[in-house]
Amino acid sequence: MKRISLLLCLVCSFMTYAQGTKTKKVNKEYYTEYFTMVKKTSVKDGRYFRLNNMTLDTLITGTYKNGERGGEWTFYDNKGKLYLQYNYDSKSVMYLSDTIKAIDKFFIKTDSVFKFTVVDRAPIYLSDADDAYRTLATNIVLPGIIAKQNIKGKSIASFEIDKEGNLVNIEIKQSLHPKLDKMISETIGKLNEGWLPAIKDGKPMVAGYVLVVNVLPSDELAPKVTELPFMFTLTIFYYGKLEIRFK
Repeated sequence: MKRISLLLCLVCSFMTYAQGTKTKKVNKEYYTEYFTMVKKTSVKDGRYFRLNNMTLDTLITGTYKNGERGGEWTFYDNKGKLYLQYNYDSKSVMYLSDTIKAIDKFFIKTDSVFKFTVVDRAPIYLSDADDAYRTLATNIVLPGIIAKQNIKGKSIASFEIDKEGNLVNIEIKQSLHPKLDKMISETIGKLNEGWLPAIKDGKPMVAGYVLVVNVLPSDELAPKVTELPFMFTLTIFYYGKLEIRFK
């Protein structure tokens, strides 16, 4: 979306709301949010936009109703291409991109055991296409003791998306350091924009994710990454260098 048409759209949208509301602009490292909120309560109520800071393309558009997402929301990838449309009022998916449709197998819980199996639809994070990866990569910061003690290796965590779309059961499967474990668990908990559960044979299913965090000195090579749809892999180097690998 071009700068001029986008700004006109924002102005027209926000001018339509009552005097009891105000427009809020929140700048973040990779994107900027614009939304309307009630002055007295600071509750979001009205139009919402998320824009890519690099390209000014739209990442998310939607409407809040008394603090809750309502009506149709549209989500894009980082190139401004349509990724997902979801209607919160009817709880229905309006559009799925080919990227989402291409995931035909996932880590699904059957009889208390997770198996990589064929699904009708993988779980979906209700945000722009890269938001889950971005949240993990920008919030997991190495505790100082890691570099000080020259600790290297990997931490592995898991979490589940239940049949109602709730993120549950965050667990550290392999620990590198307790402080890093705590940060990883807290960061996974930030994936709170809402989820759609996996669907198999027309029914919602419990789905599992795995997060692998590789920690290395800056002079070592990143390990090869196994690209699986249920796996997030981050490689963090000492001294602030960060390499993000994901499917």
